[in-house]
Amino acid sequence: MAAWGAIDDAAGLWALESFNEQGFSLRTTALRLRDGGVLLASPTRGLGDAAHAELAALGKPSVLFAPNHFHRLGLAEHLERYPEARATASDAAAPRVQKQTGFDVGSLAEVRERLPDGARIVEAAGSRSGEAWLFVSTARGTAWVVSDAFFNLPCVPGGAFGVGLRLTGTGPGLRIGRTYTTLAIADKRAYREWLAEMLDRSPPSMLIPGHGDIVEGPDLADRLCALARARLG
Repeated sequence: MAAWGAIDDAAGLWALESFNEQGFSLRTTALRLRDGGVLLASPTRGLGDAAHAELAALGKPSVLFAPNHFHRLGLAEHLERYPEARATASDAAAPRVQKQTGFDVGSLAEVRERLPDGARIVEAAGSRSGEAWLFVSTARGTAWVVSDAFFNLPCVPGGAFGVGLRLTGTGPGLRIGRTYTTLAIADKRAYREWLAEMLDRSPPSMLIPGHGDIVEGPDLADRLCALARARLG
């Protein structure tokens, strides 16, 4: 049963990992906003009543953040449960999210003014999918909440689904998969340079991926930098 785990209570940051029918990891991350509401990054389908009851103790979801135009499938279920919540995405992702879901999609400008101190949303340069990440200051350093940019699957599911993950270099372990470099990046050079700037200006001590285990460590920025050089040229 999926359950929320605290990343940093003081920072108002929690995460929940669930798995689809193929055994593929899916993570929803929650951040308490300045006004007491909660932002859900990549809200996942089928969390269940128990997980939503736990979430109610953290705060009422008021922002449903689709971090790219692929991570939209949980919006309908969450908007049905939380009709006053606002679906949001980057300007680049919003048109497709709105077209595919039929929901009105707000801009990240609406969200930024509600973020708590120490949190910000950054939009990736060179992105085709409208990739946007959440940076949160915690007691253990800066946490990067990403979606598909980095995977960290401890193991790869079996069957055809798992074969596809292996063939695209998406797992196991900390990876930048070829599905991401092919489908989500429009300008590899612009994205590579932007990522290098983020790693230099806001080096993470924690990576909270949309798929796979959370990664921590003082050498995390160096590991991501090396991975980017290997995958992005």
